[in-house]
Amino acid sequence: MLRACVGIVSLLFVSCSPDLVRRSSMPAKAPEALEAVRILGARHGEMAGLAGPEGVCLDLRGRVYVADTGNDRIVVFSSQGDLLYEFGHRGWREGEFDAPIDVAVVSDLVFVVDWGNERIQTFGRDGDPRGSVSIPDERGPWRPAGLVLGSAGALYFSDGERDRVVGLNRAGQIAFEIGGFGHWHGQLDDPRGVEVTDDQRLYVADSGNGRVEIFDALGAWESSLVGGDLVMPWDVCADGMGNLFVSDAGSDRVCVYGADGEFLFSVGTEGLRSGGLRQPTGIAFDGTEFIYVADKGNDRIQVFRIVYKARNK
Repeated sequence: MLRACVGIVSLLFVSCSPDLVRRSSMPAKAPEALEAVRILGARHGEMAGLAGPEGVCLDLRGRVYVADTGNDRIVVFSSQGDLLYEFGHRGWREGEFDAPIDVAVVSDLVFVVDWGNERIQTFGRDGDPRGSVSIPDERGPWRPAGLVLGSAGALYFSDGERDRVVGLNRAGQIAFEIGGFGHWHGQLDDPRGVEVTDDQRLYVADSGNGRVEIFDALGAWESSLVGGDLVMPWDVCADGMGNLFVSDAGSDRVCVYGADGEFLFSVGTEGLRSGGLRQPTGIAFDGTEFIYVADKGNDRIQVFRIVYKARNK
């Protein structure tokens, strides 16, 4: 199994990404509703045939990358839901997967959390294997669960084996380690998805504790998102204005929070109809007005349009 360390230096361009510039300049508005508009990879009627997808992300061209967990592959759609290509199959060798559960894309690199093989693999956009991410001087077991790429070129990932989040800087060195098993502020129990906002705050879906933990750029604990009666938060994403969207696999909902952390509303009830959710896991913002939700229990990706409140004149 290839264990080549992928240089995080190659991610330097992220800090000047046009997508990040565009998102940070958006005027501040709060969401008032999520409107279901499209389904990708449905169990019936579409060729993709997803099976329990857990991760989703988008690149700057609007292409949608799905960690199709049950089929041990990555599937790529257009923003309109057309199947473009796929790569990977079950196995332990380079380029193979055992239950991939998260995916992130930056420039020409695709990062995949290969859960069953306890590694983060990297690929070119066409699915060509490029190696694996390594942790310097790491000797004990680790099991990556969620990952995100920060605007300063850093890589953050949650580690379910040690109930922590690790941040690697551009050079691939450990910038910080946060968490550790527990239920107090700053401790974690089975952390899953992670998100970094434009102000460099780190949000962690602390699934075992039923909350989202918030850390500053240096890894110091700041506060928790606890409103909305979260049961098993799985992933979190932010729009360009700091509003937060949390997929709660334990209650079949997406919970929405304002930029100040105030709970606003939730959407979703268990079911197959458009807008219904069953064990939602990964969640991603497209940089404009849509969020993509991995509706794991329904074997599909649902797309919601964010309806923002009109600004006061």
